[in-house]
Amino acid sequence: MAGTLMEGAMAPFSNLLAALGDVPDPRRAQGKRYPLPYLLMFTVLALLSGARSYRGVITFLEQRRLISDNHLVRRRQPSWPLAPAGGRA
Repeated sequence: MAGTLMEGAMAPFSNLLAALGDVPDPRRAQGKRYPLPYLLMFTVLALLSGARSYRGVITFLEQRRLISDNHLVRRRQPSWPLAPAGGRA
């Protein structure tokens, strides 16, 4: 149900996300922590809400963590093997 609620909350932004999806992503593969359309959309929303600096955009995102966690944060598996719980490989 949470997914449906979040999808419903994002529906008004579907046209904006579609347009931002056409923006070419200049970042290297290592720099693609977040999907560019969502990053740009939340930056636009932060600026429209009064953010005037990079820190202001970050503060806007932190204050809306429930929204940003579901759309911006991608949990990736580490590229190295994890050690067992005892700490020895």
